[in-house]
Amino acid sequence: MVLSDEERRKKKNKRNKIWRDTHKEQAAASKAKEYQKHKERYKKYNAWYHKKNRKSLLQQNREYNARPENKARAIEQRDQHKISKTAGLKQKIASLNNRPVECFGYPSYGSCSPDGTPETRTERLEFDHIHGGGHKDRLGSTGYKLGKLQWLVIQLKLSDKKLREKLQLLCSGCNQEKIRAEQRKKS
Repeated sequence: MVLSDEERRKKKNKRNKIWRDTHKEQAAASKAKEYQKHKERYKKYNAWYHKKNRKSLLQQNREYNARPENKARAIEQRDQHKISKTAGLKQKIASLNNRPVECFGYPSYGSCSPDGTPETRTERLEFDHIHGGGHKDRLGSTGYKLGKLQWLVIQLKLSDKKLREKLQLLCSGCNQEKIRAEQRKKS
C-alpha cells in the first residue's frame, strides 16, 4: 500500500505528538534550546505579527475581557498579586531589620494587643514612613497618585539601605499613636 504525501505527513505528525506527550521534559528542553538559538528571529516575527494583526488582536482582547467570568478572574488575580506583593514587602522590611514580621512600634507607642504583645497578624500591619512624607511618596513623578500595586513594585526595587531607612511596619493603633505624637510635637 502506497501512502500519499498528505497521509504520510499526518502519520508522522501523529507519531511526533505521541513522542512529545511521552517525553515532555525532553521536548520542553529542545524547544527552549531552539528558542535561544533563534531568539532574535522569533522576536522579529512576533513584533511583525503583532503589528500586522494589531486590530484583530485588540478586538479579541476586548471580547475576552468583556466576558463576566474573565473579568471576575482578572480582578481576583490582581487582588491576589497585590496581597502577595504586600506580604513580600513586609517580609523584606522585617528581614532587613533582623526582626520577625510584627509591629515595630511595640513598646514605644504602647501595646498592640490586649495581652500586651506586639501585633503579628500581617493583615493588621501597615507600612509607616519613618520620617513622614507618605503622601508625597505615593505621588508618582508625574504628580498623579500611584495605585497600591505600582507603589509596592517601586518599593520592592529600592536598595536594602534605602528601604530600611524609609519604611517600617506598625499596627494601625501604633501608627495612629505615632501620628498623634508627631502632631503634639508640632503644636
